[in-house]
Amino acid sequence: MTGVSVQISPLPRDRQQAPPSSFKSAEFNVEGMRCEYCAAEITTTLERYKGVKSADVDLTANRATVIYDSRAVTPQALAEEGR
Repeated sequence: MTGVSVQISPLPRDRQQAPPSSFKSAEFNVEGMRCEYCAAEITTTLERYKGVKSADVDLTANRATVIYDSRAVTPQALAEEGR
């Protein structure tokens, strides 16, 4: 994903869902998105990653929220995928 920088930032406790035991939620800042196509491409890329259950990319907020299986992937690995 050329030109996109993804940085990890924690979700506030009151916004966290209660995922199944090994599933966690991570929120990322996403810089460099210019259109809905960019957001869709980032969503697709994240959702193809092994261990990701879902990804929601918000163009206007420059954020991505990812539900992932902590046994299969880490937030750091997802952030590296986005660089």
